[in-house]
Amino acid sequence: MKSKMALVIYVWLFVLSSACAQFQLNPRSEDALRKRVQTLWEAKTRNDWATVYDMTVESYRVKVDKNAFMQAAKVGTSGFVIKAIELVEPEKKAVVTVESQIELMGQQFPMTIKEQWVWEEGAWCLKLFPAAFQSLFKEKPGGKPTP
Repeated sequence: MKSKMALVIYVWLFVLSSACAQFQLNPRSEDALRKRVQTLWEAKTRNDWATVYDMTVESYRVKVDKNAFMQAAKVGTSGFVIKAIELVEPEKKAVVTVESQIELMGQQFPMTIKEQWVWEEGAWCLKLFPAAFQSLFKEKPGGKPTP
């Protein structure tokens, strides 16, 4: 009887642990993307621009130097809400709508932003476009941007 009870307990524990494994977050899921967006926007509210930069797509990081990115003028963010996540291509591309409160010259302004996110290098990454950013910098001889 004890061996049958032990067997039942072991089987039950195995089933329970297998079920828990199924609840682990798929890194390409909408929930995983939501956590990643949350992390990025929390970094913005802390003015942690190194984290923001590190969460951008590789094509952006190749064209925009991290030091130049961190020295560029940033808009302060005092709060945000992730309003919508639309998986355009499930597990590959998404559009995220974020409502935020930005600070300019001591005033709060509501803003709605649509961000593009793509699955890259084993994580969801924010797709920024270097052309818009590079307008803030002039090219020096040798191709290095200068603030």
